[in-house]
Amino acid sequence: MGAPDKHIRFLSESDYKQATLQIKDASHAQGVYAPRIGIPLVRRHTELEALNSPGITESFGIHEIAHSSHVDAPVRIEQTKTGKWIFKKVKAEATETRSGFLIGLPFGTGPARGRLLEEGYAEYERGLYVQQHDLIGAFTSGAPGYAGAKTSIIPLQYRYKALGEDGEPFLTFGPGAVPAAILETLIKHEPEILPILRESRRGVKGMREFPQRVNSLIPGLYSKLVHMDEGSMAKLLRTTIKQLS
Repeated sequence: MGAPDKHIRFLSESDYKQATLQIKDASHAQGVYAPRIGIPLVRRHTELEALNSPGITESFGIHEIAHSSHVDAPVRIEQTKTGKWIFKKVKAEATETRSGFLIGLPFGTGPARGRLLEEGYAEYERGLYVQQHDLIGAFTSGAPGYAGAKTSIIPLQYRYKALGEDGEPFLTFGPGAVPAAILETLIKHEPEILPILRESRRGVKGMREFPQRVNSLIPGLYSKLVHMDEGSMAKLLRTTIKQLS
């Protein structure tokens, strides 16, 4: 993905808070993309820019642009008894809604799936931008940081971090860094997955092919990615690394 363009709004902290009053938890985030807005909004955090560089705000923009890279299309998502995932275009009133990998019933009438996979994809793209534009050195210093539960410490790349006010690296988009590392592991093992991953944002063909390619590496993995939560993602990352090593 390239640099952020005119289809994004960088806002001061006060303007960002005002603009996102109707979006749950957005005032505490680095940025937000909501389909009903149609334009990614990014909070310009002056303290973080001073500690890292203005490039960190650009990288937040890349994360939100990645969320907006999908095409809105009502689909029916089914899983067969053999574990195969089926995606079909149907009439909007008869189906769940899909925003990237985030799948749920219309207007929040039912439980959503794929939230962490969607965050992981956006954070993976942000990490690529950080790496490709050589921003890692500007963001961090000292020894590598880590993330995970107290009983499950996971090493993560610097591109998913920034330098915080306490002088320690922190995960810029929280739990999204762990599923990003899972995607990174899959792509490192089989680089052809990346264009398929991106294509899955734009049409039914890609939606079908991406789960198939993921499951060809580790049977049943796609379902685990869709249903993972913050309690299971650390184990899933370790298992994925182990099985593909």
